[in-house]
Amino acid sequence: MKVSVIIPALNAAEFVGAAVRSALAQSLSDLEVIVVDDGSTDKTAGVVRGFMAGDARVRLIQHEAPRGVSAARNAAVRAATGDWIAPLDADDEFAPPRLERLVAEAEARGLDGLADNLQLLDYTTKRPLGLAFPQDWMTTGEALTLETLLDHDTPGNHDFRPLGFMKPLLRRRRLLEANIQYAEDIGFAEDFLLYAQLIISGFRLGLTSEPLYVYAVRQGSVTNSSTPTQAKNAITLLEVNRRVLDLHSLAIMAAQSSTQFQIDDLRLKLRRREEAIKYCRFVNLAKDNHLIAALIAVCRVKPSYLIEKISAALRRRLPGAGRAL
Repeated sequence: MKVSVIIPALNAAEFVGAAVRSALAQSLSDLEVIVVDDGSTDKTAGVVRGFMAGDARVRLIQHEAPRGVSAARNAAVRAATGDWIAPLDADDEFAPPRLERLVAEAEARGLDGLADNLQLLDYTTKRPLGLAFPQDWMTTGEALTLETLLDHDTPGNHDFRPLGFMKPLLRRRRLLEANIQYAEDIGFAEDFLLYAQLIISGFRLGLTSEPLYVYAVRQGSVTNSSTPTQAKNAITLLEVNRRVLDLHSLAIMAAQSSTQFQIDDLRLKLRRREEAIKYCRFVNLAKDNHLIAALIAVCRVKPSYLIEKISAALRRRLPGAGRAL
């Protein structure tokens, strides 16, 4: 089984070489590495051409101007010739056995995609920062449902760690059949939206616990973004949530195979996720003393949800408060 590793890169000359090397060092040798230089102004293309001179498996696509990470990934998928697509960010790396193990497990389980846990690594110090997701999330033998994806990607639920950050191996034939690609008109949560669209279309996406994807945590990355950026991302999340709700509604109308209870339950989860995103936006703004913006944000949260969150916070801080409320 051939794997196409796709790497979007923008001004990544400093680190894209390590990503390409980790792909070429895989124990599975039947692969190609497609790097999309998304309008870089540094020497990203030159670094990639250096690899191309010594290994025919490396390919380069260049955009004259930046089009965004989704457009870069979509261009790579269109150019891919492998049976499987393996997304890799330009500042991340694969552990050497990753692709061989994921392909074998995905084939054995009859899956259309398979995601492993992420080993977080401080980009500067190279210090391990633990795993991205709780291991019990990743050990289920069942295919991922939309309900579980939403549950694990909703602010305020569990130990919130967005499952949308996973980097699954994806069967290219099923991607083409579903006619689904990364949304190019949004700049955040495009991964989550893709996974939700795939699951709604019937794509069997599984999880496995071994952490073989090395995820670099860098200053200025999404996980360390500023409050204004987080607030902007929250607005995008609301739009993504609306699209998932619309897609789910259309799929239910077409299939007519789910019970009304299942339909209502999932729509409730989506609407609750919307309130959680709006509440999270308010909290982030308030914490960083953006008071006017926080006031505007809190007015957009449903009063019932706001009361629920405030009551829960009081119960955590004041053991007797829960009985008084």
